[in-house]
Amino acid sequence: VWMASPAQFSRSDVAAHRSFDSCWTIIHNNVYDITSWISKHPGGDLIRQGAGTECTAIFESSHPPYVNESYLSKYKIGELIPEERDQRYNYHGEFWTVLKKRVWGHFKTNNIDRHDCVEYYLKSLLLFSLFAMFYVMGLYYGTYKLTLVAAIIGPLCAICIMHDGQHGAASKHPMEART
Repeated sequence: VWMASPAQFSRSDVAAHRSFDSCWTIIHNNVYDITSWISKHPGGDLIRQGAGTECTAIFESSHPPYVNESYLSKYKIGELIPEERDQRYNYHGEFWTVLKKRVWGHFKTNNIDRHDCVEYYLKSLLLFSLFAMFYVMGLYYGTYKLTLVAAIIGPLCAICIMHDGQHGAASKHPMEART
């Protein structure tokens, strides 16, 4: 039985498709057109972090072991040309597969949900409350020292919220994760 060889794309071909209207990505040296999946992705449009680029590391570190390449098969449009394939990491090796299974097993055994964590909301509320408190106190008492503390806490608050949001920790609902 003769089978046609898959289409081959360069990294620059993939890089030309990084919009909502045309979103391609590279995972394990395979090229996927994930345009139709963006609106359905459980992590919201965080999936666009891999738009037009190599996102094997993001894919592997963000998905449990049961989300594998078989889920992606319907979006596969080809492969990366051989001379541009990344051979630096082996995500199918024993170290990575055992590590990933143990980490996700720990989450499951200890009933840890990496989305909608109470700790995430409490941390955000605490940081924002500290920022607001020091800012208002600095204005009320007319002292730059309290305002300076607020100026330090404010960006820390924003960075923590953005960091957790980028990991999809803010919510498991695509609409909320998109904001």
